[in-house]
Amino acid sequence: MMNRDDLVEQLRNRGSDLIRRNLPRDARDKLDALISDRHYEVDTQAFMTFSSVRALLHEGGMSICESDREAAQVLAHLNRR
Repeated sequence: MMNRDDLVEQLRNRGSDLIRRNLPRDARDKLDALISDRHYEVDTQAFMTFSSVRALLHEGGMSICESDREAAQVLAHLNRR
């Protein structure tokens, strides 16, 4: 499995491809539900990136809780560099 820094670099270099290949089938439905509820303001790109990274990490053997936490950390690293 990739470490956090490698994953951040992969996202920077070929992010759209990585996101597209790992985006869960239900991610767009979940996003639509969040938006249609009108209770949340959602950054679509961030949501899709988070969903893809979480799925990639989960496929790599991380538990759901761990993959959620690590995906959030990856997005934080992407935003600060």
